[in-house]
Amino acid sequence: MSYASANTEAAAGRWLALRALIPDLDEQLPRFRTDSEAVDAEIFGSFLDYLGQLAEDMAVAIAAGDGGKIRAVGHSIKGMGGSCGAPEVSVIGLELEAAGRSADFARAQALLDALRRWRESFPEAGAGRP
Repeated sequence: MSYASANTEAAAGRWLALRALIPDLDEQLPRFRTDSEAVDAEIFGSFLDYLGQLAEDMAVAIAAGDGGKIRAVGHSIKGMGGSCGAPEVSVIGLELEAAGRSADFARAQALLDALRRWRESFPEAGAGRP
C-alpha cells in the first residue's frame, strides 16, 4: 500500500470527501495509478509541500478568473499525484483542468478546497519545512 493511501481513519475521510465531490472518482483512478507503490516519507513530504505551493497558485488563478492558469496548474497537479502514490490527487488535477477550460470558477474553488483538506489531513504537511 502506498504512503499516500495507507488504510487509516484519515484516509477514509479523504476518500469520502473526494467521492462526494467527484462521483466517478473510482472509474478515473486507474488512469493515474503507478506500478510503484513505495513512496518514502521524505519524498511524500516534498510532494505535500509542492502541492501546497500549487494550491496557492490555484487560489490566485481562481481569484483572477484566469481559466488558462487554472488549467495549467491543474495539469501540474494531475501529473504529480500518480507518481507519488496519490492517484486521487491526479483526478482532482484533471477535474481542475476541466473547470479551467469551462471557466467554472465555483467548481474550481470547490476542488481546491477539497485538495487543501486532503493535503491538510496529513500531519507531515509542512512539518519541519520552511
